[in-house]
Amino acid sequence: MNYSQLEERIRQGEVSPVYLLYGEEHYIIQQLEHAIIDQLLTPDERDCNLTVLDGDPKPEELIGLLETVPFLGGKQVIVIHNTAFFRAAKQDNAEVDESGKSDKSSGRLLKVLADMPDYTCLVLTTIEKVDKRRKLFKQIEKCGIAFEAISFKSWDTKNISQWVQAQLGKRQKKIAANAMEAVLAMVGSMPRISLVFLEAELEKLSLYTGNRTIITLQDLEAVLASVPELSVFALLEAIGQKQVAKALPLLGRQLASGEHPAKLIGLLAREIRLLWRIKEMVATGLPAREIGTRTGLVNYICEKKIKQSQQFGIAQLRQALLSLAQADTDFKSSQANEAVLEEIVIRLCHNTTIPSKP
Repeated sequence: MNYSQLEERIRQGEVSPVYLLYGEEHYIIQQLEHAIIDQLLTPDERDCNLTVLDGDPKPEELIGLLETVPFLGGKQVIVIHNTAFFRAAKQDNAEVDESGKSDKSSGRLLKVLADMPDYTCLVLTTIEKVDKRRKLFKQIEKCGIAFEAISFKSWDTKNISQWVQAQLGKRQKKIAANAMEAVLAMVGSMPRISLVFLEAELEKLSLYTGNRTIITLQDLEAVLASVPELSVFALLEAIGQKQVAKALPLLGRQLASGEHPAKLIGLLAREIRLLWRIKEMVATGLPAREIGTRTGLVNYICEKKIKQSQQFGIAQLRQALLSLAQADTDFKSSQANEAVLEEIVIRLCHNTTIPSKP
């Protein structure tokens, strides 16, 4: 079960009695925690029926909290941040406290978790690694949900797509297929990206489109024009399709927005090196999955890059890199203007090599 599926299940009212939310992606942990609280408690109920602790209470104290009947009935939610209950055990097959002595009360805690009061939901969170051999972890797997929030950069294309669609669905929006392709390519091209950033951009798209339900590629390009990776993706798409009339305005838009030419040169050079490398691997007969593994690209993006690489010859890519390197030097010494980049794009679109600077 991925994040989007778990969040949807919670929002549909399928709430388990106990959750362990752990892993690198703190944003996901927070979102799931909020979804659980929102589902079980109204804002007015939270003052009395929501308990949030930073760190673990003693097992007997936690048992007391779990068994305490909520004020005025209803549900109660107990959240423990930064839990250490799931660190590697100091003794095999034993639950131990910080002193290293066997803690008998942990046995009772296991029993309480196995038969949780129907008025209590326990949420434990940590960004640390957990020891899945712990009895407590195994008990939560049996009676609740242990969910690992893996780093966003490790998500596969399907999970990213589902997350984007879920976020837009909350805003009564849908996204066109080619716009989704651009989002996936942008995410795959960015060396670092956070879900916080991506959600903020989706919110901008939602506001920009107003009463329209479908978000188009044109909407995406208009709202995310300041994201170089998206513009470079669109630029490479236009170059790969030999659409110079489309490629030049895309380049001009980035330069007009104040993006420094050196940054665009760096992004273009990185993409061209990647296409060259992929082209050589294809020539040796490597399958797409292996190429994806070696380049660190998810399957969808890898297939896209393989198709793009076939539009260029090795000599053309080599000359493009040399020209970009020279342009970078010239821009840094104030000996070049934007026409240099335009010439490189035109020659790539026309499948011609770029002459070296005399």
